Amino acid sequence: MFCTFLIPTINRSTLKRSIDSVYAQTDPDWGIVVAWNGLVDVPKAFKTDDPRIKHVTSGGKFLGHDNVGAQTRNLGLAIAEGEWIANLDDDDTVTPDYVACLKKEAEGFDLIHFRTLYPDPASDTRPSRGQYAFRADTVCNSHAFRLAFVREHNITYIDDKNEDWVTFKAMLDAGARAKMSDYATYKFRF
Repeated sequence: MFCTFLIPTINRSTLKRSIDSVYAQTDPDWGIVVAWNGLVDVPKAFKTDDPRIKHVTSGGKFLGHDNVGAQTRNLGLAIAEGEWIANLDDDDTVTPDYVACLKKEAEGFDLIHFRTLYPDPASDTRPSRGQYAFRADTVCNSHAFRLAFVREHNITYIDDKNEDWVTFKAMLDAGARAKMSDYATYKFRF
C-alpha cells in the first residue's frame, strides 16, 4: 500500500464524509486507519470487511488541548502500514487526486506539505500560493510523511496547542527531506 490516511476521531457527524473522500481517490493504492478517541467499540455504521480499513479504539477519552489529537493519532500511527502516512481530520476531506499527487511529489522526499483549500474564497489556500517557507503560520495538518522515516527516528505526534507545526518541525529537525507542494489537495471543513 502506498498511502494510509490516518483519521483521529471523536465520532463527529462529518467522519463519513472524510472517509468517503478517501474512497473517491482516482488512485486506489490507499488504506485508512481510524483512531477512535473515547470509544471501546467501533460503531456498527463504520464496521466493514474492506481490508484497507483498520480501526483502533482508545477505550477511554484522551485529554489534551483543544483540537489536539496527538494521543489519538499516535494510537493509529502504531498500527499504520504503507509507505506514506497522510493526515486527515474527521471534519476535513481530501481531493480525489490526493494519492496521485502524493505519488508525483514523493520521489526523494520524506515529508510533503500540501496546500489546504478553504471554503471561504477570500482565504483561498494555506499557505498562500507562491509561499514556500515552513513556519508555524504556514504549516497545518495537510502533510504526509514517509512512515519508515518517522519510525527510524522514533517520531510521534507531539501534544501541543500547535501540534501540526511542532510535529512537522520534529521531522525537519531529524533531517527529513521536505517539500512544499503546489498541489492543493486537503479541504478544510468542506
